[in-house]
Amino acid sequence: MHDAFKSLNLTEDQQAKAKEILEQAGKEARAIMEAARKKITEEVLTDQQRKQLEQLKKESQAKWEEAFLGRFKKLGLTAEQQKKLDQIMAEARTKAEKAQGPEAKRQVLREVVEEIREKVLTESQREQFKKGPGPWGTARPVAGPRGRTRPARAGAGD
Repeated sequence: MHDAFKSLNLTEDQQAKAKEILEQAGKEARAIMEAARKKITEEVLTDQQRKQLEQLKKESQAKWEEAFLGRFKKLGLTAEQQKKLDQIMAEARTKAEKAQGPEAKRQVLREVVEEIREKVLTESQREQFKKGPGPWGTARPVAGPRGRTRPARAGAGD
């Protein structure tokens, strides 16, 4: 919540209402930006630029997926665990392709992380994973607005 609101000593009820309003505004803002990107893609870009954009998205997705899977591979997965991970990821790719909009894709991601944690990792690996950096690990400083640092948000399943 904004620093000015923090200094007002809001009640828990006020904080909950404010949080709900901010979350809804965030969803609406993301939807507006997604619609704007779609309109630009359809009405402004040439066919060649649209193809380039699709290629850039695929490359970005591949890099992201490699980094994402790297978090799990660092846990010393067995061959059986790797096989399960590959199966879950194949299903997740299909779900993500069908998902409409970034929020739906983020939901697929949250679900896949939870599924991997529950169905693939041992308790020891879960603990090790939790300690790692990123949205599913413990907090590490994250640059906020104006370069200030804030703790990372708790991730799925925490």
